[in-house]
Amino acid sequence: MIITSKKKRDQFKDTEVPEITSTNKPEESVFEPKKEEDLTIIESKKSVGPTNQSTDTSQMPEIQDMSKNTEDKKLVKKGLVLSLLATFLVGGALAGGIFYSRKAVSNQDIRSQAVERPTPTSTPTSTPTPTPEKIDLGDYQLQILNGSGIAGEAGSVNELLQTEGFKEAETDNADSYNYKKTEVQLKENTPKKVFDTIKETLKGKYDVTLGDALSEDSEFDVIVIVGERV
Repeated sequence: MIITSKKKRDQFKDTEVPEITSTNKPEESVFEPKKEEDLTIIESKKSVGPTNQSTDTSQMPEIQDMSKNTEDKKLVKKGLVLSLLATFLVGGALAGGIFYSRKAVSNQDIRSQAVERPTPTSTPTSTPTPTPEKIDLGDYQLQILNGSGIAGEAGSVNELLQTEGFKEAETDNADSYNYKKTEVQLKENTPKKVFDTIKETLKGKYDVTLGDALSEDSEFDVIVIVGERV
């Protein structure tokens, strides 16, 4: 404890040194007591405090109602969005079903038309009948050889061919009497019509066949070697 002596205080009286008090004393001894006006202000502040608190508590239900309204609006918006999304999905599904059904119906119609459509029948083109080649059988020199060994066979064939338009042919014996079939030999420039006429004339009596071609230096256009009768 530090205590200033009265003597020392008197010594520095002229210098107006402030009086030093003990540091262990309560702080209330240092400060002056508050005035009545200050106390009145403090009391008024204290009284104001509870009034404000009561006012705030009275406004709490309104704040709660506002927050509730906000949440309700959010829920309403969310419900609208979900309903719009559901409507869009249902509409898309219906549109897709309608499109698919129409496409299936159109494909079925196309297939039915393809089945029902009659296939065009090709009209057979008539092939023109070839005009028979006109030849003069009297223009061809004939030689008839007997290859059967039966007398008079070459003369019989000669008479048959003359009835078709051939001139009288030169007759003779063949190099052999072993011919089973009647063989007709033609020059290369002789029309096949000549052979067809001989074969048709002797049909039913002789088996006529086409033999080797004659050389160009042959004096005859046609040589007939008579074989056995059928």
